[in-house]
Amino acid sequence: AEKFTEALDLIAQRPNNKTSSENGDSTSSKPSSLTRQIITLTNNRSAMYEKASHPDLALSDCDVVLNLDPTHSKARTRRLRILESQKRYTEALVEVCALQLKYMNDNRPKLMLGLQPTGSPPVSQGKIEELVTLIQPEEMKRAQDAMSAKDAENRALPSTYTIMQLLKSFSGYNKWMGQAAKG
Repeated sequence: AEKFTEALDLIAQRPNNKTSSENGDSTSSKPSSLTRQIITLTNNRSAMYEKASHPDLALSDCDVVLNLDPTHSKARTRRLRILESQKRYTEALVEVCALQLKYMNDNRPKLMLGLQPTGSPPVSQGKIEELVTLIQPEEMKRAQDAMSAKDAENRALPSTYTIMQLLKSFSGYNKWMGQAAKG
């Protein structure tokens, strides 16, 4: 990790280390070569911190990488692993959503044509369901506490149609309905 830090310090001390957008080149949406080097070094240092059991330092470096490149999949995946190991499941679910949205956006043209996306999704359906299952009890308690604090008559509830559409959007809906029908 020290070598990565030394390299980042040298880049920071280098004169004219502006990115393409700072130089007025607004036509390019790609990061400059220097920015890509900073991203790579910081991401690699984050990996070293993770392996050395320094999760807070690894998360800090992931944040730097994601500030420079919000679509950086390796940094998001590392954040997901670390947050999950720290039992910060809600934050981990945010990373899952970001990874899934990037995957969907990358495959948008194929999906619009009704074709199968390229590659498998970055996060399995099982992992998503696992995180939701871990978050659900706490969120239910929070929602119940919030509802009991409000006047029941002034509370607007979603329609039956909205609730059914939400339930049907989950991949396990038919399985759940089958289990409910069996009793």
